[in-house]
Amino acid sequence: MSYQPLSFSDEFLIQLSRRPLDLVSLYENLNLTNVERSCVDRLAMILHDLEREKINSPSVLDLGCSGGFFSMGLASTVASYVVGVDDDRYITIQGEDNLSSVNNTKKRIEQHGITNAIFHDQPIENFLLQGNAQDRFDVVLCLNILHHFYKGYGNLTLEGKLEENTYYRLIARLGEITNKVMYFETNESFFDNYDKALLEILHYGQFSTLSLLGGSPAADGELRIVWKFQK
Repeated sequence: MSYQPLSFSDEFLIQLSRRPLDLVSLYENLNLTNVERSCVDRLAMILHDLEREKINSPSVLDLGCSGGFFSMGLASTVASYVVGVDDDRYITIQGEDNLSSVNNTKKRIEQHGITNAIFHDQPIENFLLQGNAQDRFDVVLCLNILHHFYKGYGNLTLEGKLEENTYYRLIARLGEITNKVMYFETNESFFDNYDKALLEILHYGQFSTLSLLGGSPAADGELRIVWKFQK
């Protein structure tokens, strides 16, 4: 089982570059065998919103990039360059397909001739808290990842759980590296107070606005909300 679609054709990338997006054609060009979520709906939401906001050729940071679906989708269509960051903790704990690893993602972009994306096999918290203080990205993707630092990785293990002060530092760092917009999604049930968690991101990240982008069904049928934090 993989969290994201890992096997898709060059035709899928061509379809992504067309406007308006044809979601039916996008789905038809995906291999969704043993895939937890199709991810097409969220990618389309983000592409539509970038067009609406007139954010052209953005630099993108994809935190928790997994198999690189969002990174590759944006790098092949609208982004000037994409940096993806992830490690194999979630894969190991959840027993997911190793094709989701960052090292396999590096091979995948070579197969599709994508040259404006790089991937770091590194814990996300290390990348954020120990990285270059000058790093900035127009767009940050934080899709279904932040709750791991609040509760721990897969199956509610304590692996990856951060101390409260470190967690708030991480949120502040998310705000520092975001030039324009952060797209955010997480499991509502993993937070003791979901509304408070959103307001903490807004406050500590020093974002100016928070708005609802759309809903996306998870593998268990739960509707997860994609939020937009804007500078």
